[in-house]
Amino acid sequence: MSNNLGRKIKRKKILKEEKEAEKQLEKKLQGIFLPDECSNCKEPFDKKSKEMAMTWKVIANPERKHLICPTCWDVIERIDPLAGTREGQHDQHQPQSHTEPVSEK
Repeated sequence: MSNNLGRKIKRKKILKEEKEAEKQLEKKLQGIFLPDECSNCKEPFDKKSKEMAMTWKVIANPERKHLICPTCWDVIERIDPLAGTREGQHDQHQPQSHTEPVSEK
């Protein structure tokens, strides 16, 4: 019986943490100024939607932020396949292959 009680307590704690995390995400989204629609196709962006927050892309430059829906992002990646790899390019080390033969002069 004590095993069931422990499971109930653990489950209740997990549910409380998940609910708190969702509230924090919602607060953070409201605190960040984002456009109300996709910068390309003008599809509306619901700032309270967790799914939209996790799937839409934000491209920020000093002048403004661009909000890109998943459909437009797919089009951008088809046009420029390197678009997804340039995100955070300056923060990540790009491994290089050292197997190329060295030409001697």
